[in-house]
Amino acid sequence: MTASDASAKPAIFFGLRLALWYATLFVVGAIAIVFLTYYLTAASLAQRDQQIIQSKLGEYAVVYTRGGVRGLTATV
Repeated sequence: MTASDASAKPAIFFGLRLALWYATLFVVGAIAIVFLTYYLTAASLAQRDQQIIQSKLGEYAVVYTRGGVRGLTATV
């Protein structure tokens, strides 16, 4: 083993450790982005569903007020 071989090994291990850190940070960041996107999409869809349900309930309430059970049955 020569002096140049001995000094090359720490440089290789440093490069490997640095690459592993970058890979780890990339994977953790990608997973965080996926979970954040999933959460925001799920929340948005739930809010939209609630708006649609409230709209339909309001529509059915108006129909029931005007036509009673028969009008509601005809609408549904």
